[in-house]
Amino acid sequence: MRAETKLLSYAKPYWHLFVLAIVIVLVSTYVEIMPPRIVKDAIDSYINNQNIPVNDRIAGVIKSGILFLIVLILRFFLNYGNIYLTSYLGAKIVYDIRRDLFNHVMRLPMSFFDRNPSGRITTRIVNDTQNVQEFFTTVVTSIIKDIFLLGGIIISLIQLSKILFIQLSYIFPIVIASMILFRYFDRKVYRMVRTNLARINAFLAEHIAGVSVVKIFNAEEQKKKEFDNIAKDYYKSLIKQLYVFGIFRPFMDFLYFLGLSLIIWFGAKYIMNKTIGFGALYAFASYLDMFFAPLRDIAEKYDIVQNSMASAEKIFN
Repeated sequence: MRAETKLLSYAKPYWHLFVLAIVIVLVSTYVEIMPPRIVKDAIDSYINNQNIPVNDRIAGVIKSGILFLIVLILRFFLNYGNIYLTSYLGAKIVYDIRRDLFNHVMRLPMSFFDRNPSGRITTRIVNDTQNVQEFFTTVVTSIIKDIFLLGGIIISLIQLSKILFIQLSYIFPIVIASMILFRYFDRKVYRMVRTNLARINAFLAEHIAGVSVVKIFNAEEQKKKEFDNIAKDYYKSLIKQLYVFGIFRPFMDFLYFLGLSLIIWFGAKYIMNKTIGFGALYAFASYLDMFFAPLRDIAEKYDIVQNSMASAEKIFN
């Protein structure tokens, strides 16, 4: 049975909590895209609107401020509920996995313990299950939220100004291409990191358990050199991973500022032509900033997904 299927079987008893978490995520996403709209309405409908009395403009700004505060408070409680619920789910699922895994280990024959060092068994029960818990607590609902947030932001951008959205859409293919390239190179270097880390763990487990044999044959210097070579390979793979992230993050920032420049360039013209208001331009810039946040989040969560699935395969296989 595939590791993903086994994970789903452990999550199935808590399906109602997952549904509740997704509902909270959907409401939280809707609430999260409201603040730029509120500020936009305050600017265009009240602050810059010379067609209504000053007292009405002041009252409108106050109402917008109160609504903004309510949205922030609501978002706080929704985020708290989401974090608490997903953490509770992850802890419950991993508790079930650890309990079954320990019971399974207790039923294994002594030959299994002769073949496998105690450190490896401990790693499976403690560290690998912790990686699986991280998948449930920080990835599942987070990715769902990011996807819905991206959809909500795109809809909001189109509603604000179709013309300005078309001008901005030129950078979207570049964003998609950079995400695909990042995923490709990150997968390659991530495998190198995991492979070299496994080599270090295996070397340490073998030679610490058999340190008496190493000393009998006076092989300390030889083993030092061997470990140094393995550690260098691991270090090099980590540096390659840093290169990938080091290029991806600044490039995404560059695309954001490029998009912001397009918004200011074309938006200023549309404001002068009275096609859009200043509040709409502000909301457009705010949504652009919000648009890149889930993209970065999805890219960075990809490593956690790989790590969790690798740990799940080790646990269930």
